[in-house]
Amino acid sequence: MKLGFILSALVATSSVAEATPIWKRLTFRKDDSRANATSFVNATSIGYDTNYTNTTGVATVTTTVAAANATAVPNTLQGFNFTNATNITIPIVSNGTANYSNLTNFTFPAVPEELQVVVTGGIVPILNQTHLNYTVLFNTSLPLNATQLYNVSATVDELLTNDTKAVVITSSRRGLEGLGFFTAVVLDTTTPIVVTDDVALGILVANSTSAAGRGALVVDRRGLIYSGIFGPSDAPGAGIPIGIVNDQDEVIFYNDASLPAFIGTDSTIRTNYTMFTDAHAYQNVSSRILVPVVYDATYLASTVDSLASTLSGLVVVVSGPATNSTAVSIANNTMPVVYAKTVGPLSYVSTDAVPEGAIAGGYLTPVKAQVLLYIANANDVDYALLTSLF
Repeated sequence: MKLGFILSALVATSSVAEATPIWKRLTFRKDDSRANATSFVNATSIGYDTNYTNTTGVATVTTTVAAANATAVPNTLQGFNFTNATNITIPIVSNGTANYSNLTNFTFPAVPEELQVVVTGGIVPILNQTHLNYTVLFNTSLPLNATQLYNVSATVDELLTNDTKAVVITSSRRGLEGLGFFTAVVLDTTTPIVVTDDVALGILVANSTSAAGRGALVVDRRGLIYSGIFGPSDAPGAGIPIGIVNDQDEVIFYNDASLPAFIGTDSTIRTNYTMFTDAHAYQNVSSRILVPVVYDATYLASTVDSLASTLSGLVVVVSGPATNSTAVSIANNTMPVVYAKTVGPLSYVSTDAVPEGAIAGGYLTPVKAQVLLYIANANDVDYALLTSLF
């Protein structure tokens, strides 16, 4: 009841423009791994706590045992003993305490996989689909802060069981970039993770057999698919698509599955900062992580200086060389200051373009630089080592 109410509220808060019908996109792949119920001989029904030693052809769960053609099978195995049983097929196996000793031709089809949807914002209609589970965390139109991001990672980490096929994380449009980058760095898993502002498109991508092996992905409401490392931002032309969901709801990737170099197996992050994959790192943080983003030459240095003791870092947005930046005095303190650009798809800030003691953001956008400082602070990375991350 609470979930239905919350999801209804999410839908109600969407604007009219966002309420575009998307039900036609909600197609789910048939799970061919589930076995069909087959006919059995020598039994029509079985009962709980019954011993079926040396039995051939056991069927459904009722209260009696009979010898005739059986057409059904049990969907729960609590208390069953199938010692030396032969030619038994169970279509759906749930938790139980059955004994399956010395079996012959005993088939255990795969348990149906679940697709998990974690809600933080975005377009989230109420769907009644089999094997689709919702977890509602937030309903925000703003980018997520460090506390919220680690709430997401801890939740997803707990959902990554053997029965989870993929995880879709819904986000507001403004939150896509930061959440996509964060999940790509922190959630190092082979299970597809898809961040989206349109749950229908996210489900399509998550169900694609080509989604795995790429790290966390971002798909926006236009159907463009990105690596989380290079997700879309507010900068003109920013973001590098690696695929698309076309008008026929087909998911098409432009290249074979691979990880971006930034989070590749041999990358600096994966080899020297293995702790970054701790989805629960924020539990060890004693104070709130604050990393504001300011624009060079437009902020008041005196104000930032006065707040420096409460900040975990600072990201300064620049449009050109920043060697004479007004943030130079802050950069010389113990607080890390990162300079980053927002113009163009891959605007680069080099080390010779920032004040001494500051950190060049490289090709990371201000939002991505901010999120990387969140992660570094949560894992207590020494300030002197941060330059190797950018």
